[in-house]
Amino acid sequence: MRALIWSGESCARWTRRVLEVAHPLCLTVAAKPIIEYYLDFCRVCGVSAVRVVSDLPLAEVRAATGSGTRWGVPIDFALCFPTDTLQDLLRKNSGFRGSDTVLVLHGLPFVWYSQGDALEGDEFFAESSAGGTMRCDSGGLACVRPGLDPSVTLESLPARQAARFSLRSMATVAEWFDRNMEVVGAEPERFALPGFRQGTNVWVGHATIIRDAGLVEGPAIVGSRTLLDRRVVVGPRAVIGSSVIVDEATEIVDGIVCDGTYVGANLEVKGRIALRDRLVDPRSGEFVPIDNHLLSGTGGGQGLPLLVRHVWHAAAAAAIYALLLLPRALLLCALWLLGARLGGGTTYICEGGRAVRLRPIESRPGASPWMVRLVGALALGAVGALPQVVAGRLWLVGNTPLADTVANRAAIAGMTAYRPGVFTYATAFARGTDATGARLHELYYATRTDVLTDLRALARGFFRGLRRPW
Repeated sequence: MRALIWSGESCARWTRRVLEVAHPLCLTVAAKPIIEYYLDFCRVCGVSAVRVVSDLPLAEVRAATGSGTRWGVPIDFALCFPTDTLQDLLRKNSGFRGSDTVLVLHGLPFVWYSQGDALEGDEFFAESSAGGTMRCDSGGLACVRPGLDPSVTLESLPARQAARFSLRSMATVAEWFDRNMEVVGAEPERFALPGFRQGTNVWVGHATIIRDAGLVEGPAIVGSRTLLDRRVVVGPRAVIGSSVIVDEATEIVDGIVCDGTYVGANLEVKGRIALRDRLVDPRSGEFVPIDNHLLSGTGGGQGLPLLVRHVWHAAAAAAIYALLLLPRALLLCALWLLGARLGGGTTYICEGGRAVRLRPIESRPGASPWMVRLVGALALGAVGALPQVVAGRLWLVGNTPLADTVANRAAIAGMTAYRPGVFTYATAFARGTDATGARLHELYYATRTDVLTDLRALARGFFRGLRRPW
């Protein structure tokens, strides 16, 4: 038996509008993309090959699944038109089907089954020349036998029941919320959940940090690359996505925190969905914006007054510049002889809307790059930007500077604070994370602008050879 997973624009409208998920197959349930549940289901059904078909771009889905080696089932991908019917789907994929029975999973249903069951012998797949189908509000399953009438439609297939699995709808935000809570509360052996099991019905993903006095009470799931700060309470009945930061003394019960979300300190998320900068009511679909000062948190070191911070940053930048001016000049001379030059540079937006041009050290094509790497490793390439700190245009440690574009200026206009730095919290504390993780670490550490945190970021910037935009 082979499988066609068929989902696209008709299912993406609510996922994109409410949850900002571009492709419905990348929608997560309990910190796991729905496409992975589908592939798990295909594996226990004895499917020998899977093709994912969609009228939307499939790059994100392809990145999540790869070639199928995790499931031991080869996966390939194909595009279709939004108007395609089941007849069109079967005709266009006749080479993939061959003479095998085809399981067509269409729309966006949630398949409720147990991974411990062998589903190949379920009555839904019983031999029948007419095949069969089962449906829910958000999609369904169809079992199509070889030699079936070419004019077959989903509506013309006879309805069938399954003994060992069922379909549950995900046509609305409320239904998606319910599916998350059901999976979290299910027996641990039912689904292959991401991460490691800790305690009773608690799952924690890899590279996740739970700080002192943090409590995760099952049933709960915490995704990968997530930080739960001090005195955070998660659960019961809570789902925390991947690349999430939950600041200190925040409580999440009967709620969901979506991937890539920063939850500020001293907040309560109960019966709600935390998504970026808002709390969503899953029943009504209404959302309440979370003020940026809450997203920035209210605990963990309110940091220094801005004037004091400006003064010490300027003083430290002047001292570092004076100390490294001569070594930098000597290295630049050596680089000049080896073919390196100061690049043309990029214009970045300073605090207050001003602009500054920063010039990187670049090697000519074919020149030995070892000296350039040395300069980068010693952070001497950033020394040229230190006078901008003394002039008050940049901070010594702060946010990643944004290039001077119309889009970035519009983005900065929506920020409560934009403090571009020569060294950044993202590169110092979020090494190895994606762009979302870097953004969240900047939000988190921006609330901890004390001298010790800034010194740690400065030290890491110098001695780890972190990448900077100049």
